Amino acid sequence: MSPEARRNRALLGAPRVNIADYVEGELVRLAGTVVSGPTLIAPLSGRTGVLYEARIAPRLRPWTALVHEADGGVFVIDDDTGHAAIHTSGALFAFGTDVLVNDSIGPAEEAVLARHGKRPDGNLRSSERVLSIGDRVTVCGRAMWEPDPDGVERAGGYRDLPPGRLRLAATPTNPLLIGDFDRAVR
Repeated sequence: MSPEARRNRALLGAPRVNIADYVEGELVRLAGTVVSGPTLIAPLSGRTGVLYEARIAPRLRPWTALVHEADGGVFVIDDDTGHAAIHTSGALFAFGTDVLVNDSIGPAEEAVLARHGKRPDGNLRSSERVLSIGDRVTVCGRAMWEPDPDGVERAGGYRDLPPGRLRLAATPTNPLLIGDFDRAVR
């Protein structure tokens, strides 16, 4: 088993917890709904979302990407017990469903190939996943508590502290995995 597969297996094996029950420093799996984030435009489909991942690969070896492009900023998820801010920089993605796949190369794919200094080949296919507001997502990693900047309106009075939210971000020693592998968990 590759080091990446071992890492992903360890992340996926983390216990699933509610955001409100998170103990700082623990490796966990959180599942929630995307409630806010910057709007990005996916390069292949033109769909909007808070995160996209696009791949162009040889048709006969679709897992060997010729071009892999992903973009996202910070988006927020909610699981009805709290909020978590997900920082996508350096994160790993594992989306298995809701993927747009094209078996032919069109102008959008040609533009992505050109941006990466590659030329189109008749034996290529593309795939793209867009994560949008309202989508369910699962995040595996370690987090830390921070004041929720949107929680000021939810605080009871001027003496109350704003509610906290989790912050998950990838570090060299703590990877972050974002995907849709807990879709059945609501």
